[in-house]
Amino acid sequence: MNNVDDSGHAILQHVRILDIKEVGLLCTDEELGPIVVCALRRCTQLYELRIRRAPAVPLSDTTMDELRSLQLPQLRSLRLRGKVQSIYLYQFISTLPQLQFLSIESEFSRPPPPGLSCTACFYEIRIWRTLPPYLLEWLLKPSKGHLEIFELRDVPGVALKEILRPHCSTIRSLRLMPFNHISVEIVKMCTQLEELTTMNIPTVFRLPPLPPTFRHLCIYLLNTHHRTSVSPIIKVLQDTPSMKSIRCNSLAANIRDFELLAEECKKHEVELELGGTDSSQWPSDDCVKATSFPRRRSVANLKRMNM
Repeated sequence: MNNVDDSGHAILQHVRILDIKEVGLLCTDEELGPIVVCALRRCTQLYELRIRRAPAVPLSDTTMDELRSLQLPQLRSLRLRGKVQSIYLYQFISTLPQLQFLSIESEFSRPPPPGLSCTACFYEIRIWRTLPPYLLEWLLKPSKGHLEIFELRDVPGVALKEILRPHCSTIRSLRLMPFNHISVEIVKMCTQLEELTTMNIPTVFRLPPLPPTFRHLCIYLLNTHHRTSVSPIIKVLQDTPSMKSIRCNSLAANIRDFELLAEECKKHEVELELGGTDSSQWPSDDCVKATSFPRRRSVANLKRMNM
């Protein structure tokens, strides 16, 4: 990227998403920081930075100073994978206060280093693995009143529920892949909830009453069998007059009482949408602010990335 001509510089001004995939194959751990700094200097309109495999070694003081000095008004989204004991997550986030979207796609267990604080006010946070309480508190502290979308792909526990509690009143979209008794409590706390996404139909722990703001329910099925029933979804539909749409992947059509759900949706004027055939499909929306739910992946979102 250092050896680009004028035409190359012009092209880099149009880059909105940069994906750095394999540290160790493309560069050493020590080289990652300078490479990221160089990329951010060239791609001045960058909206989202993805680092798929981060180093175990910390970023150098020089790299940290360079990151802090960069003017990156458009950079809003950060997606990170890393090693359990790496502190690079803290380092990157502490230098990018303009971030609004964060996806953490691996485990981190290292406590925050002294002197590094999170100043970003996150609109959306996606967490693939359960993070230790001190990391969640560090991330969420500045975001009270700002967090509107929260996704968790691991089993929620009591500690997460308590840390999330002060932020639940502003959450509009909630994605909980496993659904347990803690999930029920979290849903109850989200008094402005508009959208809920789960993996499989909650049966043992049923969905609680949903608030008047609720509009959209999304269920992704991993599998079905002869005892699978859509009756819990029908119950939620009947008890939630504000609901506008229900989305399931195509496995739902195999459920024995699916036609009853279709009839109830028609009766209550609720749109019923069947998605693709991939049973493990999970939403992967563009990281843009939502005017309504569900969000969609669309080239129209590029305009929002330029605002």
